[in-house]
Amino acid sequence: MCAPHLTVATTPTLSAREIHDVLVLAHAAGNTARKRFIDSLRALHESRLYFELGFPSVAAYADATFRIGRTQTLECLRVSKALLDLPGIAGAFERGDISWSLVLDLTRVANAETEGTWLEFRRGKRVSAVHAEIEEARRKNRDLPRKDGFGLPGL
Repeated sequence: MCAPHLTVATTPTLSAREIHDVLVLAHAAGNTARKRFIDSLRALHESRLYFELGFPSVAAYADATFRIGRTQTLECLRVSKALLDLPGIAGAFERGDISWSLVLDLTRVANAETEGTWLEFRRGKRVSAVHAEIEEARRKNRDLPRKDGFGLPGL
């Protein structure tokens, strides 16, 4: 584990392993912060407390406060709600095991019964291959990845 006081300014004197440790820690911390953000945005939306802040909608609040557009706000709400039923994906995201872009895609196809299969499927594969399989599953209305994973165009 790396020392918490390390910053970008000190990285030129660090070893490759120490820089790697800083990156892994920062990635997981960023994911944890994003999860907290989307969950708080969902809480504001569901409670309708954005009215008390002087906004007609959570989208108007997010736009004025964070410069986040309506589409991105709605995606944050969708993912936060989906992760309530997908604790494996939520945990993998907060640990830094998967990226935000992968969470966006996985929450479109995975459900409580299939999330374990999707998480297992992505192990050892390039992100582009996982995204392609998810897109193929969505196109063919499947909620599980194919067993063999071969035959995706351009991969």
